[in-house]
Amino acid sequence: MIVGTYGTGTLRRVSGLTVRQIDTWVWRGLITPLPTGRRNHRWSFQQLVAIRAMADLRRAGVEPAALERISAHLQTQGLSFGDTYLIASGSDVWMVGEAGVMSILRQPRQLTYLVYGLQESAQQVRQELAALAAAA
Repeated sequence: MIVGTYGTGTLRRVSGLTVRQIDTWVWRGLITPLPTGRRNHRWSFQQLVAIRAMADLRRAGVEPAALERISAHLQTQGLSFGDTYLIASGSDVWMVGEAGVMSILRQPRQLTYLVYGLQESAQQVRQELAALAAAA
């Protein structure tokens, strides 16, 4: 487990989001930086993984309101974005678990599916953080 906090510049690099997108997501309450008492936002490793996953899902066409519902559902299940696989299809998202595939949003509208490995996203964030640390 990687311990520490990371600035918004690191979040931008690992998520592909712009500063404006990050600020908008913070303002909307979709993401919440760590409480530091400082002006600059700080993020945990788990937050980097979750935000990168949400950014990837957003780029795949999942709406911000749906991202909020997905995040809330994972939290109620005691899971994080680094613990599971999601399947996205337009406005519906399913969680792949031990019991099978469960709909999170229950609004299927497309026939094309995206299978997103969240564990792979966590590994990619780890590798990018290691590369950033080596470059520093």
